[in-house]
Amino acid sequence: MLVYDSSMTILILLVSFVHAIPFQLRALNHTDNVRLDSINAPYTDDTKRAGGFNTTSILSGAKVFNDFAVILKVGGTWNTPPNQAGASACFNPLIAGSYLMPLKHIKMQLFLGLTAPFGSGNTLALTSSNLARSAMDNAMTAVNTYAIMPGVDLVFTTKSWTFQWETTLIQQTRARGIMDPPVSTHTTSGISTGYALNEKFSLQAEILYQHWLTTKTSDNLSFIAGPRAALKIDHIILRPAIGYMQSIITSTGTFKALMIDIPVYF
Repeated sequence: MLVYDSSMTILILLVSFVHAIPFQLRALNHTDNVRLDSINAPYTDDTKRAGGFNTTSILSGAKVFNDFAVILKVGGTWNTPPNQAGASACFNPLIAGSYLMPLKHIKMQLFLGLTAPFGSGNTLALTSSNLARSAMDNAMTAVNTYAIMPGVDLVFTTKSWTFQWETTLIQQTRARGIMDPPVSTHTTSGISTGYALNEKFSLQAEILYQHWLTTKTSDNLSFIAGPRAALKIDHIILRPAIGYMQSIITSTGTFKALMIDIPVYF
């Protein structure tokens, strides 16, 4: 479970987890960690020919002092259309800070992230990747923009249950190319519920939603659910998970995907 030691001002991860780590929402990043996730989605074109794409991201988090941590996230994607050469793209990098505030009954995490327009690559691959990530990483896949993104997470835990709510306001500004309007604003939010079956396994389900505030682009709504394990090797803790994802409402078509998520805590 997550234990807050006020004398050491550090969060310690134990094997008997109470806090269920979410798939696409932000985890409580106040211990050193590395996280790898990979989303694979097959699809068929209008002639029923099969294709597919993969999108992968790597996140590194480090506790700097007290209740403050820094986060770096990078990623990329590979699209393999039917009977065509594959196309790839790399995302804008994300650098962020988070501040944890343990309150009486809940934990509140404040978040501030920035992306830089260093990404590039195939437009179709980026669009598909954004859809597969439930538009939660839109600021990273919009490679011609830079973005500022403040957010907040609220986490409530019992002996077996974890409930998390998250929302983020994202303002993207055109850095190059054509974007109308040159500045756009949207929100991403989600609700996550986790249940710990025992000390080694938990079940997780999330509803994810993106809403545009300044354009007429359609919203995105999707869900993901699956099991997560807990493995301890010396002082290292692994929390591997596999999740099934499916769109409910999207701006560019439907998708079904499989996500593999491997957080490692030190």
